[in-house]
Amino acid sequence: CKCRRAAARQQLLISKQEPETIEFPISWSYLAGCFDAEGCITLPPTASALRMSISQNHKSLLNTIDVFLREQVPGITPSMYRNGARGHVLEITRTSHCMFILRRFLSSGLSVKKRHAEVALGVYHSDHASIRAALAALVGNQSRYRGLDEAGCHRARQINNLQKKTKRYSASGALEHAAAQLQRLEHLRASHDLQSAASRYMLMRADIRTMLSRGARRDSSPAADRTKIDHKVEDVN
Repeated sequence: CKCRRAAARQQLLISKQEPETIEFPISWSYLAGCFDAEGCITLPPTASALRMSISQNHKSLLNTIDVFLREQVPGITPSMYRNGARGHVLEITRTSHCMFILRRFLSSGLSVKKRHAEVALGVYHSDHASIRAALAALVGNQSRYRGLDEAGCHRARQINNLQKKTKRYSASGALEHAAAQLQRLEHLRASHDLQSAASRYMLMRADIRTMLSRGARRDSSPAADRTKIDHKVEDVN
């Protein structure tokens, strides 16, 4: 219910301020509220496996969530790593575990990221590119120009496969083959960076044209800005 979710959000705020002194039981409803506030669902460009993560400044809360998930989800082994100077991330990387958790979240009142969860649960029924595009659209414009398009995902998978191949050659002592693959890898990376930049430029250009067609105004030139400032100064005087 809404009152319990409000209480869970308040408890989360308290736990951020005093993580070592607050003790409380974790529930699926509480965890759904945490995920609404600090959770993320991703589909990497090089794989079709879902990933879920929850970020917190204080590791103690993530440790409690980790224990709860290991008790509630058979076979799950969440990973934890640092993100920046103070942040910590708890991550689940197996699709079956992610889908189990997302279904529990939806039945426990997930609201802010409800649509994200519904899209992610269709991973077995839709293609990789469609799921990534749908998730990216839900995130908003903040990371619109950072993601890879379908062609970029294909290039990323090629690079990933070539990296593995190069490591195998190197490990087996086939240094000449490893050197040849490494040279090819460097070429692919450079090409990938260039084509990804071109794709971001084209997307940005298309967005600008769309905004202009809807009545957006171009920014004025620096000279025009200086003229406006001069007029404002004269009006004040």
